[in-house]
Amino acid sequence: MGKMRDTGSAVRDEECGAALYRIPHIPHLTSRIACRASRISRVLCLLLALYAFAVFGYVAATLSTFFIERDAASDDAEIAGAKSIEDLRQEIIALRAEVRSLSARAQPTVER
Repeated sequence: MGKMRDTGSAVRDEECGAALYRIPHIPHLTSRIACRASRISRVLCLLLALYAFAVFGYVAATLSTFFIERDAASDDAEIAGAKSIEDLRQEIIALRAEVRSLSARAQPTVER
């Protein structure tokens, strides 16, 4: 298993986590301490995991914002940016004017 410590204790090096259970003098107190330490470590682990998820979400959002802004600025991107929307608006205005002029020519004048 492992070599014994020089202090003469019965606890081996790899079993230091279970050392609280091997103290013969106050077993009830040591089991309560171990249980409390286990609860605290679980709570700390949960808080650390939540923090890690939050940091990962922040980094992912920052990267996606960077790439979306870069694509919106380019002319050949698939995402419609403000520039392409303004170009479409100007084209629609020109098409409306053209439709009005064609419909005005196509309407026959009624003479009495």
